[in-house]
Parts: sequence; structure tokens; C-alpha cells
Amino acid sequence: MVRAIKLSKTKYKGNIFRTNFITNARSTINVLSVIAILAVDFNIFPRRFAKTKSFGYSLMDTGVGLFIYSNGIVAPEAGGQKDSIKKCIKSSLPILLLGVARFIFVKQIDYNVPISEYGVHWNFFITLGFTKIFTSFILNVVKVKYIYINAIFIIVAHEVLLQTGLQKFALTNIKRDNFLVANKEGLVSCLGYICIYLFSVYFGYLLNIRNSKQGKISMASKFVIGSFLSLIISLFLQNYFGISRRLANSAYCFWILFIGIFMTGLYYLGQIVQEFIFRDKLPDSIYSPLIFEAVNYNGLLFFLIGNVLTGLINMTFNTLTINDSISLIILVLYIFINCFVVTVLYCKQIKLKL
Repeated sequence: MVRAIKLSKTKYKGNIFRTNFITNARSTINVLSVIAILAVDFNIFPRRFAKTKSFGYSLMDTGVGLFIYSNGIVAPEAGGQKDSIKKCIKSSLPILLLGVARFIFVKQIDYNVPISEYGVHWNFFITLGFTKIFTSFILNVVKVKYIYINAIFIIVAHEVLLQTGLQKFALTNIKRDNFLVANKEGLVSCLGYICIYLFSVYFGYLLNIRNSKQGKISMASKFVIGSFLSLIISLFLQNYFGISRRLANSAYCFWILFIGIFMTGLYYLGQIVQEFIFRDKLPDSIYSPLIFEAVNYNGLLFFLIGNVLTGLINMTFNTLTINDSISLIILVLYIFINCFVVTVLYCKQIKLKL
């Protein structure tokens, strides 16, 4: 389902303009993540796409990192505005409460969650909430055009700490007898996700600097340079330190940035092609999927619904014993319900503040 949307830029969080290629990239990240969190529980899902244990990379290793990237690239600071620390903390509280609620719910129903991913009490929502809070302090002190310096400093410090004992602490199977040790994976990886967010904010800031003389060439060059640099740095760091989602180490951070920037760049290329093809039939217009608009409008709710439905399906069925045909039917119904809910809310312009 598609609908024509005026290419004239629409406001999104203050002065930052939400263009279609960013909407499409963010929604793709969300949709693929939501499909994968349930699909991985079925035999139909190739094991090579499942999360790695300690080092390496796979499809599902990109989920959290790309979600952080997709939030950073449209942050108010990327558009030249600043949210107050108080406002950021206030907006992060519902996310943290979701994390606490998820832990309590999982504990009550004795739902199996591997503690080696985030820890005993920690989860994705808590990581997202703390990342948003910590970065708000930095972004309120440092000008966004210099934020990459802070990101570099933090990522270097993070890698130094990992190589001088923090990595061994996070990956070693030890008795979890206090809160810090119980949640060591979640706490250790937070620094990496903070770096991803700060770099993403800076890249979003670069995209919002428009050169009227160069136009599309200038914008495209940012994607090419950003993708190339992040890929080369990631490959270089991987040779020395390996790549680990569990640690969110330096190689992982730049790998995520490469995928995020490259994906957004591909959608920008698609937007240029659409403008060229439809320039006579639909002047100043391009096509954008309605579902992508809806998912982007209520992104966190979409992810939350996916988590809830995944839990309910796993409690109802023994997913590993279901054949491929039934698995596919369940997955199609699951993503249909997710998309249907957010599409209805979008059409009614109902945005849930999460």
C-alpha cells in the first residue's frame, strides 16, 4: 500500500526536517527487528541469522544498535535544537518503566530469557532509556557540531577499559551476587550505545546542513564518505579487537554506523530515482509506503507490541516443533496485527507518548 506524499519537507521535532528516505530507513529497521524477534524462535529461521554469543556478527546483532542509530539521526539536536535535561529525563521515564515492567512480567511467568545478553534485570528498554538520559547531559553542554569529538573520546575510553579488564569481567561466567555483576553485560555495553547515538546525532546534523549550490550531490557525498569511513574503521578495529554486540565495542559501533548510513543512503538514492521518474506525472511528489509512515509515527509502540505478541505466542506454542508452513502463517499474522494497529493509529493521528 502506497500513497503519494509531497516531497516538500515536513516538520519533525522542532527545526529538524523529516524526509522520506529517513522515514523509510527508520521503519525498515523497526519492521525487520520486530519480525526477527519472533522468527528466531521457529526452525524456519536460519540459525546463522541469530544473535552471536560473544563475538562475531549476524542479522540479529544489528537490532539494538540500529534502533539507537535511528533515534539519534532524528534527535532534536540534529536539527539545531536542544531538549532540556529535565525534559529528556521525563521522556525517558516511560521507557525505563517499560523495562522494569518487562522484567517483572518475565519473572512472574518464568519466561526464558538468556541473561548473557543484558544481564538479570537489564533489557533493551533500560538500555534505550539510560542512553537517552546520559546523552542528554552531553548534548546540553557540547555544541552538536563538535559532538563527534566527545563520541571519539568515549569510544576510545570504552575500548581501553575493555582491553584492560572490563571485557574479561563482562564475558566471564561468574556468580551474580550483586546488582552490578548481575547486569554486567547491560552496563558495559551502555558506553558503546552512547557512542552510536552521539555519532548518529552528528550525522543527522550533517544531513541537515544544506548546500543550495550542490544539492543532491552534496547530500549523496555525505552518505558515501560516512559509509566508507565507518566500514574501513570497523574492519580495522575488528582485526585487533573483534566485533561484539554483547560488549558494544568499538568495531561493533562503527559496523552499526556503516549499516545505518549505507541503508539510509540507499533510500536516498531511491528517492532521487523516484523524483526523476515521476517528475512529469506527479510534480514534487514521491511514493512512500503508508505502513512505513505509520511505523515511524509510533515506532516504540510498534516494537512493544511485537515484544508482547512474541511472549504470548511463545507461551501458547512450542515454536520449535511447528512445521515451516504453520510457522510462516503465524509470522505473517503476527506482523499483520502489528502493522494494522499502528496504521489505524496513524490514520487517526493518535501518537502514544512512550
